[in-house]
Amino acid sequence: MLCAEWVPAHVVIPDVCETPGPFDAAMFPHVRGVLEAVDDPMVRVIVLRWATRSAKTLTAVACLLYWAVTTGRPCAVASADEASVDDLVQNLVIPMAHRLRAGQPILLPPHRQNLKLGVRLETGLIRKAYAGSRASLAGYPACYGVVNEAGLWSPNAIRRFLQRGRLFPYDSKYILEGKPEAVGDCAISSFADSAAAQRRYFFVRCPHCGKYQRLVWGDRGKGPGVKWDDKAGATEAVATAYYRCQSGCKITDADRPGMIRAGKWIAEGQRLAKTGRVLGRPKIGPDIVVFDGISSLYSLVIPGWGALVAEFLAAKANADSLREFVTGTLAEPWDPAPRSVEPHELAERLAVDEPLGVCPEWSRFLTVGADVGRIGEELIFYWVVIAWGQYARSQLVDYGIAWSKDEMRRTCARWEYPHADGGPALRPVRIGIDSGAFTEAVYSFCRELPNCWPVKGSSTDPSRPFFAGNFIEMYRPAMQRVGVPPKLVAARIKIGQYDLIEPNTTRTQQWIEDRITGLVKRTDRDWFSVPAEVFHGQPVTGIDFAQQLCNDYLDENGHWRKRGDNEFRDALRYAVVMAWHYKNNGRDWNREMSRKPVPRRRRQRVVPRTLTTPDGRPFLATDR
Repeated sequence: MLCAEWVPAHVVIPDVCETPGPFDAAMFPHVRGVLEAVDDPMVRVIVLRWATRSAKTLTAVACLLYWAVTTGRPCAVASADEASVDDLVQNLVIPMAHRLRAGQPILLPPHRQNLKLGVRLETGLIRKAYAGSRASLAGYPACYGVVNEAGLWSPNAIRRFLQRGRLFPYDSKYILEGKPEAVGDCAISSFADSAAAQRRYFFVRCPHCGKYQRLVWGDRGKGPGVKWDDKAGATEAVATAYYRCQSGCKITDADRPGMIRAGKWIAEGQRLAKTGRVLGRPKIGPDIVVFDGISSLYSLVIPGWGALVAEFLAAKANADSLREFVTGTLAEPWDPAPRSVEPHELAERLAVDEPLGVCPEWSRFLTVGADVGRIGEELIFYWVVIAWGQYARSQLVDYGIAWSKDEMRRTCARWEYPHADGGPALRPVRIGIDSGAFTEAVYSFCRELPNCWPVKGSSTDPSRPFFAGNFIEMYRPAMQRVGVPPKLVAARIKIGQYDLIEPNTTRTQQWIEDRITGLVKRTDRDWFSVPAEVFHGQPVTGIDFAQQLCNDYLDENGHWRKRGDNEFRDALRYAVVMAWHYKNNGRDWNREMSRKPVPRRRRQRVVPRTLTTPDGRPFLATDR
């Protein structure tokens, strides 16, 4: 049997759930698409980024039992921590396996079980694992698996668990399910929002105008969403709640069940005609399929729109409650600090009609900054090259990724860029490489490169201020302490010798914020610019440079956080620090920076061509 047939026919929801009894697809219409994806041989990973109590865990466990019972291949179930996976096994996996309507015993008797290892069925073993234990995520095969509460995992832990199916390249399937968490700190969002994922959304048809659309919470103004009379009290607001569709139709609670049960999953790149016919093709292949955006607006368990309004009114007065409403009810990532600028605004503020790879006419020197990551046994370098002129005028010259130390060495050797004035090419005068996460490896690597310095935030003396008298510094010198005797460190400090740069996080972050938010404008002499081709294409494949510049924010506690990939923003910060290092911590920016004049070519005298004598002399005496 197919999964879409087997689950409704055999799965019984245990009494601990809100809707006990036979698995009823009519109660959770959005589940049908997931069961059909399980049956699709092209789908390898299924991601369910849904609201709390939207049947995502029930659906994932039902599919896991389908695989375990019908295939007999090794399976695994995992959660965020040991207590969570034990609770999941005891209160959901075992009760559902015990009550399967398969006509024969599926679950082995207690004396043959080993719950520390997993759940034993007649057809095989469902192993247990959790994110906090590397040992439980490795060392065994699992053709099929479920990741519970994936939003609380780290992306690396999920990838480690997915490797359990590497030996089954054509048959393995995994389900990742969970609600979204905070922006920039949500593992399930890193999978759901990846460029390789095919995102599908659940569309419903307005019972009045017939237009297909997604259900959204909306705002109190115009546009679609949940509306209510907010001038009255809370009781009246709940009683007056309704949903306004995209055409302005009023959808009441009586319309909800039929509308939601007739909904359809549509992939990005497709659209629905009024007749319900699916038009177009998905933009991305189905290897990773994300069933996204199932909020409590789609739930038939709640009584109606008013229940969501009551929940919102009770939650909005408290930050923690409001966060849970956004992530658990609306299935949206929590953003504690709204963006100060959107990526599409940067082109207007920073773009110049100049090519990448050429130093602008006003530039006098180059610096390089590099952020460091890791894949397997190789370090990855995200680097930027910045041109600098007088008064700290700057422009992006080049950027890219080196996928190993060897590639980074070759990249450093070719960092020579022609100058727009036709004079000598420029090479970087300073290189700064982040050594925070890979301290010893980066220290050793920096010693190989000329004018290269490791850059690392202070962990030994964070309270030491970035001041030299009344001058706020962009960085402060420090000493490498890994593998260095304390007496040697003390001796170096005494003579003022240093081999490490500690950046001023506050000032470097503010330097970028001032430029991307427009506080420093084109008319200012310390403006930062970016070649327009960076915004109108992707010179580095798969990298949205503008997006990364906007992915840091200042939280309510005064700490800088990231809401997504920010490697090139950090690389820019390090390039800024190295420019200040070259200019005596910024004290020499106003000094005239000379550049060798371009030598002029001597003009040769052009002799006009005239008639000549047989011996080759000009015929006219005046031309001789």
